[in-house]
Amino acid sequence: MQNNRKIVTIFGGSGFVGRHLIRRLTKNDYRIIVATRSPYLHGHLKPLGNPGHVELVKTNIFDLGEIKEAIKNSSFVINLVGILHETKKQKFENIHVDFPDILSKICNEQEIKKLIHLSALGVDQKINSKYMQSKLEGENRIKNNFTSSYILRPSVIFGHDDKFFNRFASLAEFSPALPIIGGGKSKFQPVYVGDVAEAILKIVELEENNQNIFECGGPSIYSFKELMEIMLKEIKKKRLL
Repeated sequence: MQNNRKIVTIFGGSGFVGRHLIRRLTKNDYRIIVATRSPYLHGHLKPLGNPGHVELVKTNIFDLGEIKEAIKNSSFVINLVGILHETKKQKFENIHVDFPDILSKICNEQEIKKLIHLSALGVDQKINSKYMQSKLEGENRIKNNFTSSYILRPSVIFGHDDKFFNRFASLAEFSPALPIIGGGKSKFQPVYVGDVAEAILKIVELEENNQNIFECGGPSIYSFKELMEIMLKEIKKKRLL
C-alpha cells in the first residue's frame, strides 16, 4: 500500500454530495474511484474530472471481495452512503450500521490512510428516531474498528438537486398547502453542498491521522417554517403553511 498516492475511493459517489465532491477533489489533482453497484448508469460522472481521473468500479457494498477490490489502490476512502427512508431491501440497520462496520474493518486491514464517513448533525442528542439511532451506531462501529477515521456531521445540505428543498418545491407545484414538521418550530442550520465538499477535502488533506468528529452547519439557524417561506419565495409560489 502506497499511502502517498492521491487516490480516493468514494462509496455513494453518484449521489448529490458525491457529484460535488468529485469536482472538488479532481480540481485538486486527486484520482477518484467511484464504487457503485451500477457503473453503466453513472457514466456522467467521468466528465466531472480530467480524462482518466474518474473511474467507476462495480461494487456490492456487502461483498467483501468487491469492497477490497474498490479500495486496494487508494489512500483515502469516503463513505457517503445513506438513506432517508427505509424500503423492503434497504433498512437503516444494514445501510447505516452494517456497511460502515464492514467498511471500517476492511480499511483497517488494508492500512488505508483515512476513512471519512458522512453522518448527520444531532445524532448524539438521544433523539428517538430509528434514522438517528442507526447513524450513531454506525459512527460507534467505525470508531471502534479504525483509529484513522473521521466523521463529518452536516446539517441539512442544500444546493442544486438536493433532496430536501426540491422535495418540498415539487410538492408545492400541485398542493395548496405544505406539511409543517414539528409545528414549524424545529430548528435547522442548512449548509451549502459546496461547503460540505470543501470540508471533506480539508479532512483528506489534514496532515494528522487521528480519529475525530467534525460538525458542519451553515452560518444561520432557521425554523422549518422559515425555510419553507424562503423556498416558496424562491420558486415564486404562495402556499398555506
